[in-house]
Amino acid sequence: MEVFLEDEKEKLRPLPQERFEIKYQSFATIMQNGHVQLRQDKNYYSVPYQYVKKKSETIVYQINGRDLLQIQSVSHSSK
Repeated sequence: MEVFLEDEKEKLRPLPQERFEIKYQSFATIMQNGHVQLRQDKNYYSVPYQYVKKKSETIVYQINGRDLLQIQSVSHSSK
């Protein structure tokens, strides 16, 4: 916590005034190689290794023309 307060806190920028727009939402299983492919844009996104073989909900937000990805696990593993 001290490192955050000393080094990083002053570099934070305020949150944008406009709300994040949900561009699309998808459910997928994270592949063995640590990636998820979204069928909407056919892109691969790397995710933390803890998610490998887990079903996940992926939400893509858009703000200021940029896509932001949120991935969260919805089950322990796929069969």
